[in-house]
Amino acid sequence: MAALDSGILTKEQAQHVANAIQEVIVRGDGEASGPNDQNDSSQPRPTDYLEVQAMLREAGGPETSRMHSGRSRQCMLATLHRCFLRDRFLMIFESLLDVRQQMLSLGITYAETLVPAYTNGVQAQPVTMGHLLCGYESALQRTSQRLP
Repeated sequence: MAALDSGILTKEQAQHVANAIQEVIVRGDGEASGPNDQNDSSQPRPTDYLEVQAMLREAGGPETSRMHSGRSRQCMLATLHRCFLRDRFLMIFESLLDVRQQMLSLGITYAETLVPAYTNGVQAQPVTMGHLLCGYESALQRTSQRLP
C-alpha cells in the first residue's frame, strides 16, 4: 500500500485497512453472511466508488478513509476502475485461452479433413479443417496479445 510506504499510515493502520478491504472483497464476491445479507451471490460487486467506500467504512470504521490521504478523488476513482476492469479482463482472457485450446485440439482431431476454402467469396483450393482452425487460433492469439 502506497500510504504505508510513504509513511502516511502506520503498519497497524495499514493492516486494519487491508483487513477491511479483504472483507469487502469477500462480500463483493457473493459470500453472504446470512439470509438478510445484501451481498448474496445474485448481486454483483458494486461498481460505484461511493458504495465501495460505504462498505469499507462498515467493515473497518472511519479510519479506513485514511488510506486516501494525499490522493485526489480522481486518483481513487481511476484505481477503482482498474480493479473492476481487471476482474473482467481476467475473465475474458481465460475464456479466450480456453477457446484457443479447444481450436487447437479440434485442429489435431481434424488434421486430415478436407473443407472448401474461399478467397474473396470465390471457392478456392480446399484446405484441411486443422489448417483452418489453426489459422483462427492464430488470429485469436494476436488478439490476446493486444489485450493487456
